[in-house]
Amino acid sequence: MGFCSACGQGMADGAAFCAKCGAQQASAAEPGKMECAFCHVELWAGTKICPKCRKPQPERNPDGSLAPPSDAVKTGQIVSLVGGVMLAVGPFLPWAKAGLMSADGMQKTDSEALVLVGLGVVAVVAALVAISQKKRSIPSVIIGIAGGGLSALYYVQCRNQLDEITTEYLVPSIGYGLYVCILGSIAILIGGLVAMSKPKPRK
Repeated sequence: MGFCSACGQGMADGAAFCAKCGAQQASAAEPGKMECAFCHVELWAGTKICPKCRKPQPERNPDGSLAPPSDAVKTGQIVSLVGGVMLAVGPFLPWAKAGLMSADGMQKTDSEALVLVGLGVVAVVAALVAISQKKRSIPSVIIGIAGGGLSALYYVQCRNQLDEITTEYLVPSIGYGLYVCILGSIAILIGGLVAMSKPKPRK
């Protein structure tokens, strides 16, 4: 028993067309061979879904080789990488300033900002893996949303705390470290969205 090269439906060996989707089978239309991008089993050229691991095959060049990510995808991955570094470093930078004194994010949140550090590290790892394996990175979008939400929450909390201690002679302000976290989260989100764009095979 074989499988449809387009939809993965089970079908009789040697059938030229799938009874479910009607697609002409790669074995009948294209006698060439290619390798599954995930489990590396040999497939007929043009196969859309691997019958062994059941995973959809990525875009390929006309010669059957894997199509590299577009420049936009690469740019998005790099932007996510930079954003991850910013989000991981931001909590260790000043979040509040009052005269010559300052307090970093770890001090202002009793180390709760370690969550942002963790998100930043995960974003960096996800971007590096996506770049090395030439794949799109969906986790970056999720991390960007989570990091942005937490950074905004900490901004509001920090702003309220500073307003409570503001006097005629002491006017504290938000430190640049919190803005680094916010901008880093935005960069991760935007980079992730750009990196999710569908790469086009070279002609």
